[in-house]
Amino acid sequence: REAGARVLALTGRGGGRLAPLADLAVRVPADRIEVVEDAHMAIGHSLCVAARSAIAARRAEDAVLRTAPLLAEAGHVEA
Repeated sequence: REAGARVLALTGRGGGRLAPLADLAVRVPADRIEVVEDAHMAIGHSLCVAARSAIAARRAEDAVLRTAPLLAEAGHVEA
């Protein structure tokens, strides 16, 4: 948090002692630990996919922003 990060907690139904410590607690409404763990794996995978997608979009945007002035200088596009 000192570095500006947010804390996300993945918990079971009750949240335990962890949920109140997080900025956002994702509680899996199940009583069996195997189900909770499987849900946590799916959530973690989904978060990674979303992060990779956001990073790729940002890189593409940065590439366009770096390239546009060069194309404008060459007379290929208007800045």
